[in-house]
Amino acid sequence: MSLLVSFFLILQFSPAVQASSYSVTVSASVEEPLSGTSDEFSAFIVAGKACSITITVTNNGDSVDNYVLEVIEAAGWSMELQENRWTNVGPGESRTTTLNITAPEDVEIGLEDNIMLRAIGSAGAEDNFLCRLGVLRADVTDWSYVATGVGVVVVAIIIVLVLWKGGL
Repeated sequence: MSLLVSFFLILQFSPAVQASSYSVTVSASVEEPLSGTSDEFSAFIVAGKACSITITVTNNGDSVDNYVLEVIEAAGWSMELQENRWTNVGPGESRTTTLNITAPEDVEIGLEDNIMLRAIGSAGAEDNFLCRLGVLRADVTDWSYVATGVGVVVVAIIIVLVLWKGGL
């Protein structure tokens, strides 16, 4: 009987063993996104110019974990990721890095590039985030149209003045 009582006393004062949970989220932002939602991010990048995207990896679990960030991109744009590995990230902690992307100058205007950001924890937790980038032209003003328009306005003014004064 005393063995059974001892067992219950030890069990009662022993710390409970809980299973650790691992969870991670990855998100992205730029200074002036043109649109975005919680599940999907969209922005525009000017052809030939660099765009900086801030990426945040957050440990949502209750245990310390290590993370690797992968960037998967198919269009062949120039990309530079400042940092992609973090160790000993505590529960609730976030780590950030910057992804610099440059669309080629000769890229087709209106083209969209999908960039997948994937955070993978050493315990197996994983999250994906899709960035959709659309391409704009660097010079959105076609000056030949502006010059033609100014020329037409000047000629119209001359004709009105000539007609108003009674001819040449």
